Amino acid sequence: TLYSCDDTVTCRECGFAFRYNTCGMLQGAPFQTVKEFAVWQREAVKTAVQERAVYTAPHGTMIQVVNHQERVVAEGKISLSPEMFVCGDVEISLEDILGMSRHGKRALVFSTVDAYYEVLVSEGANALKFLLLYYGYSQRVKAE
Repeated sequence: TLYSCDDTVTCRECGFAFRYNTCGMLQGAPFQTVKEFAVWQREAVKTAVQERAVYTAPHGTMIQVVNHQERVVAEGKISLSPEMFVCGDVEISLEDILGMSRHGKRALVFSTVDAYYEVLVSEGANALKFLLLYYGYSQRVKAE
């Protein structure tokens, strides 16, 4: 999992870090530009989809919105697998998710036939990894 603080991005697992400088260049990374990083990231997601990876975050809060009323429906570990999005004890099949987007750095938003959800991922985790994997799994299902 990559996390960022100020202009530095760090991998939690291996400690590798690089900087995003004021000119928009990446320093200390195996790629120089954000575009090169995006290409690498797309390939990494393709590999993750082929390997049926499960992405996780240590904690999140799921808010359900029905008829303009918000309520917290779950808190706990977040995971996204080829079949399911899970937050705490709430499981939602990926087939039931009509679409997903990201709001800011740490919020995922998606809807089902019955409700709209917002999931706030824990500090240090980035919602983008879940969004990209969701898109990867969604495209795979459409292709099958």
